[in-house]
Amino acid sequence: MKKLFWTILLTAFVLSGCFNVSTVVNVKKDGSGTVKQTVLFRKDFIEQMKSFSQSFGDKSADNDADIYDVEKLKKEVTKYGENVRYVSSKEIEEGNMQGYEVVYAFDDINKLSLNENPNADIMPSEKTAEKSDGDEIKFHFKKGGTSELTIQFPDLNEGAEETENAEEEAEENEETEIDNAAAAMLKQMYAGMKVSMKINFDGKITNTDASNVDGSTITLFEMDFDKILQDPSQFKLLEKFNPDNPKEMKKLLKDAKGIKIETKDKIRIKFK
Repeated sequence: MKKLFWTILLTAFVLSGCFNVSTVVNVKKDGSGTVKQTVLFRKDFIEQMKSFSQSFGDKSADNDADIYDVEKLKKEVTKYGENVRYVSSKEIEEGNMQGYEVVYAFDDINKLSLNENPNADIMPSEKTAEKSDGDEIKFHFKKGGTSELTIQFPDLNEGAEETENAEEEAEENEETEIDNAAAAMLKQMYAGMKVSMKINFDGKITNTDASNVDGSTITLFEMDFDKILQDPSQFKLLEKFNPDNPKEMKKLLKDAKGIKIETKDKIRIKFK
């Protein structure tokens, strides 16, 4: 999942840890299913955005249209591929966060595509709005007594030739100290922040080469910043991280706390 981790991390710093994003794909035995996405923002961030808009004379800033916009969510169904349809959505609140939950349905997961970068939904731009086969997670489904789903990620091998040089540069980088005050500030900024994407199967998984399996659920990626920030020294590792180097990414994330990520370019799951 090339560049995914770094992109999430970068956006996290830009937004000061103000959001949670969870995407769950539910797959039935016939290859149909749903995509449920939950997006939450910290209430103080929402208030800051309202104040910012009001300072520029936006009288509509008192409502949450930019946070929860049903018509916008209905139009966004097209980003998930062919024959995907909007089912429902609702506003939700969880503790000091509020946002929305939206559900889309598909009849054939072979036609479903997911953007590997959840920040595309949080910080849309001209680039993220443009669909590209190179940026999408693809699915290949075979129906049977035991159904099989293959998940194909964007090319992991690109940039692999730079591995040796990147590792040498990382070793030469001077380590920096993160003092207690900085660590405390980071913990406050990113408290409760999480991003994840999971595939849930309607049935029992009988065989898979996926790295992160829990019952009938496969985790494609998951970042829990509360756990990441329990060890501030991990940020020194992140400073050396090269998002164009998949081998370095695998090595870096192997024992990282608070992070689960599928680093294979393709995984297969059999279930019945």
